[in-house]
Amino acid sequence: MDPLTILGQIGLGTASNAVYDFLKSRFMSTAQLSTVEFSTELQNIIDVNGVTMTAESVIEALATQGIIKIENTTMSAPSCIVIGAAGGKTLWGNNSIASTDNTSIVAGSGSRIETTGNAKIIQHPDGSIRFYT
Repeated sequence: MDPLTILGQIGLGTASNAVYDFLKSRFMSTAQLSTVEFSTELQNIIDVNGVTMTAESVIEALATQGIIKIENTTMSAPSCIVIGAAGGKTLWGNNSIASTDNTSIVAGSGSRIETTGNAKIIQHPDGSIRFYT
């Protein structure tokens, strides 16, 4: 099998998992969405699962629109990590770790942090962790 076919299948599997998770959460939710809101959310999902992210200085995972879902993932950067929303929605946790040289946030199995609007968590270079709304 050629590499492009393999990558296409991986992408399709990742996309279908994100769509399944989205539909499941929407059907389980009591919140009502219009058809336009539902369609927009469905088209704007990034699902990061089982990834190791490493940066030389800063990692920013900010959803400007749509949803970023990060699970079973390790994020590490020496200076700063920013996780949150800038108009969209971010779901972070479920066996994930975000660590800098001075801080660490560990989310165990089943736990998660959800941010919407302009809410974010910043692990600052001075070792502080701050939550912003």
